[in-house]
Amino acid sequence: MNISGMPSDALLQQGKLNQIKSQGDTPEAIREAAEAFESVFVHMLLKTMREANEAFSDENLLGGQNEKQFQSMLDTQFASELGSSGGIGLADVMIRQLSRGTEGR
Repeated sequence: MNISGMPSDALLQQGKLNQIKSQGDTPEAIREAAEAFESVFVHMLLKTMREANEAFSDENLLGGQNEKQFQSMLDTQFASELGSSGGIGLADVMIRQLSRGTEGR
């Protein structure tokens, strides 16, 4: 994790989004941006679910900072894999919406 609370992978995704932005409104750039956004969204969703679960769990003797770090790494990997294998459908919806905006140009 870094200072802003986002995992370093998510910050790499932000850098990737800036790189994609320079490509313009091509269909490939729109797809890449939508998939990157979906990956960041899934990671944030998993992180929030883990935090909510911690609030309801009793003090776990096996839990600790190491477990949290490994769970964060697992969530990052899961979000990345999910995004590259079709995701949850959010990217497809975004592509349809963004493509409509570029048709009139």
